[in-house]
Amino acid sequence: MMRKYSDDGKVRRHHRVQELVRQELSAILTREVKDPRVRGLTITEVLLKPDLKSAIVRVCKFMGDKGVLEEPTTEEKEELMDGLQASSHFIYERLKRALVMKVIPSIRFEYDHHLAEASRLWSVVKSATEGDAA
Repeated sequence: MMRKYSDDGKVRRHHRVQELVRQELSAILTREVKDPRVRGLTITEVLLKPDLKSAIVRVCKFMGDKGVLEEPTTEEKEELMDGLQASSHFIYERLKRALVMKVIPSIRFEYDHHLAEASRLWSVVKSATEGDAA
C-alpha cells in the first residue's frame, strides 16, 4: 500500500533548514564578520518563511561586567543593527557559500526585546520572593 503524502515531511524539512541557517549564521557572525559593532550578539530565533526564500533573524546583545547581565542602551542597540545592516551583503554571500540549497533565503535582522523583558520579569519575581523569605 502506498503511503499518502503528508505535510509532516515538509514541516520537518522546514525546521531542519531553519536550524541549519541559524547554525551557519552563528558561525559566520562569530568567525568571519570583523565589524566590532556586531561582536557579542546572540541569535535568539530564526523565522524562515514557508517558501524558504526569506528569513527574519532575531538577535540580542547583553553587556556584562563580572557576570552581571545588563541590557544595552538604545544607542548600543542601534549601533548593533547598523553593523548588521552594513554587513548583510557579506553575510548573505557567505551563507550562499555555506548552504547547498537551490534558494538561499534573504536575511532581515531584528532586535529581540523578549529576552530583556523576561530578565526584568525574573528580577521582579526574584526580589518579591526574597522579600517574602525575609
